[in-house]
Formats: sequence, structure tokens, C-alpha cells
Amino acid sequence: MSEDNVYYEEKEDSNVDNNNITRTEGATHSNSRDLSSYTNFSVSENGSPKGKQWENIEGATARIGNAHYHYLPDAPDQYGQAKLFHYYPPMLLSLQSTEGASPSSIGKVLAMAKKKAGPDLVHSDMLNPYSLKTTKGALKRGDVKSPIDQYRETRVPIKDYGNSVDIDYNDAVFDKANDLEYSGEDMSVSTERAENEVMKDYREDGVQAARSAIRSANRHSESPERYGYENYTNNVYQTRKVPSAEVDQTVRDAIAMRSPDRSYSVLAADQAAATAEYNKIQEDGKHDVDLFGNPTVVRKLYGKGEYNG
Repeated sequence: MSEDNVYYEEKEDSNVDNNNITRTEGATHSNSRDLSSYTNFSVSENGSPKGKQWENIEGATARIGNAHYHYLPDAPDQYGQAKLFHYYPPMLLSLQSTEGASPSSIGKVLAMAKKKAGPDLVHSDMLNPYSLKTTKGALKRGDVKSPIDQYRETRVPIKDYGNSVDIDYNDAVFDKANDLEYSGEDMSVSTERAENEVMKDYREDGVQAARSAIRSANRHSESPERYGYENYTNNVYQTRKVPSAEVDQTVRDAIAMRSPDRSYSVLAADQAAATAEYNKIQEDGKHDVDLFGNPTVVRKLYGKGEYNG
């Protein structure tokens, strides 16, 4: 993948608070919770999308909502205390790819988003069956975190999002099956066909969105003053092509930000090291006795197939 195929876009919406407020690096400030400041990243695998047929564009794209503070919260809490502001960390709003995109492209846009956002990057709170699977993998690797519930101030478990996805998915399948039956489809096959069509819609929506974002990024990279906003000269809209060396370093930096790897292979290695250390202690102290002549090492690691602590 050449350096001409990696695009970076940053759109800073004008809906931010410009009064005399102390600024915090890396976050915008607003009196509105509908702040629409975000950053896009796109990768094209087969050169510039310009002039290509829609179905021939391959690659991946990611969008993050930039961190911001929301002043003037709605109401005091149950104790009558009102916060001065709510902090919303950077959020990975979408991670999409075309059908033929390689894992490398997806990894590149996710790495650029991760480096831009920093270690506080959280996943979207609007998931579908396709994105839920990706999110679970990203959480396990440490690429993103779950958002914090602003009332409980704890991370929202991924299973809660899974439950909501199941509800939305089941509702979509139910509605689609009803439409099919209304049009004459037999009830014995309407649900199965509805499931297939709903999942197909989710997949196609993501593919179309990815192709649109890649083509848009290419247009802005070639003519930002034409496709940007009127006040482009004031850096409201910035875009650039990212050199491949910078992308490679970004990927390395993003990997370094991940949570410690606790995969089964790592856990197995940890267990082997712990067992070896235990055996060494047992061997070194097997002849030691206390003042009464009793062995000092009596604890067994396992007994009859079970832990004997």
C-alpha cells in the first residue's frame, strides 16, 4: 500500500464555546451536548478512487468523535449536587470496510484513530450485530474501552450492549418477517428469510458507507478548497495524505497503548513460569527443617487433581 492511499480528514465544527473558558489540551468545550466535532481516517487499497466504479473501491474507514466537555448539566444528582460539566471522552463512532478490504487496512485506520484519541478512546454506544463482534475483539485487545455511565460512573459492561443489539436485531427481524408475510410469504420461511435480509442490510450499509468515505477523503485530499467549507482557510476543515512511514509508526504506537495481553497463550506462559518458580523453591528448601525438626516446605501445589492451598 503506497503512501498515496492513506488519507486523513479532520472536521472541526463551529458549534463550540468560544467564551473565556480555560482550555484543556485535546478536548473542545461546548454548552451543547450535540457537539459535532469529529475526525475521519480512510485507507484505499487500490489507488485513488477517482474515476473508479463504485463497486471497485476497496479499503477501510474509521470515524471518531473528539473529546469534549459539556457545560451546564441537566439537573443535580440524587444528593442535590450538580457537576460543573460532563466530560465525554473520544469515541470510535464507526469502523467500516468494503467486502474485499484486508485486515491490514482495518488495522491502519483503527491505529490512526487510536493515536489521535489516545488511551481514553471508547467504543460507540450504538452497535449492531456486525459491529458488536468487532467491538468485543477491540475490547479484548485494549484498542478501545467501554463508555462510562455518567450516573454510576462505572464502565458499562459489553453484555449490556449485547442485550440492546439483540433487542434491536429481533425487532428488525420481526418487522421484516411481518412485511414478507403481508406480501404473501409463507410463515414457515418468513423468519429465516427475514434474518438473512436484515444481516445483509447491515453488511451492505457498512460497505456503502466505507466506499463513500474513501471516495470523499480522496476528493478532499486532491482539492480541499473546493470540497471543504467556505472558511477552510481558518482550519475548519483540514485534510492530508499520510506518508506510509508515519502510518507504520502510528500502528506501532497504537499497539503499545493496548492493555496487557491476557490471551490464553500468555496465561499459559505465566502459569508455566509460576510452576517452575514453585518447583525451584520446593527443591531448594526440601532439606530445611524448623527448630522442632519438621520440614519447612509442606505446602503442595496440587493434591488429587485439585488445588490444595
